[in-house]
Amino acid sequence: MKKTLPPPLLTLIALLLAFSLWPGLAAATAAAQEEPAAEKPVLIYDVNQERVVGAFPNAPDIRQEAAKWLGKAKHISTKVKIGYDSGIIVRIPFEPLLQVTQADKTYNCRDLFVIIPAADRKKEHPQLLAFSAEDETFIYECKLSELKPFLEKHDLMHWLLNRLKKGSHPAVNPWATAPWERY
Repeated sequence: MKKTLPPPLLTLIALLLAFSLWPGLAAATAAAQEEPAAEKPVLIYDVNQERVVGAFPNAPDIRQEAAKWLGKAKHISTKVKIGYDSGIIVRIPFEPLLQVTQADKTYNCRDLFVIIPAADRKKEHPQLLAFSAEDETFIYECKLSELKPFLEKHDLMHWLLNRLKKGSHPAVNPWATAPWERY
């Protein structure tokens, strides 16, 4: 009998591969090495499509808002399951690193993955997956109500409703423009 990985684990593996193999990420990484590190973009990954669907500049207010989410997360999640089979994942890089103190543990966060289930998954809470500079991983649960202002401000709610919005969208489609015009 052949063993298969559970769908959430496959989703997480697909996410990590997508972020590492995304064609535009090489251009963004090269540009980030020439410019200040805070310019690494925020990436939006659609779990249903299994690909990066957008990116936008990583501004200081975004990093401050993400720091507030981590500050409000009072405990590390006890869930073994990471991720969902629908929804979006938002990757927010921290440069400079964000110092986080939770449950008598202090670490420097380099990346935050905000894993948000689709709107039809009402019983499931968003998860914050924090990666430290020391290569440790911390998983927190948060409330959708805490993330909603960010999602609305950056026009991301339609991804959670499993429908595409018509018209302009602030998150740039990485394949719609030339690499030098993206950020």
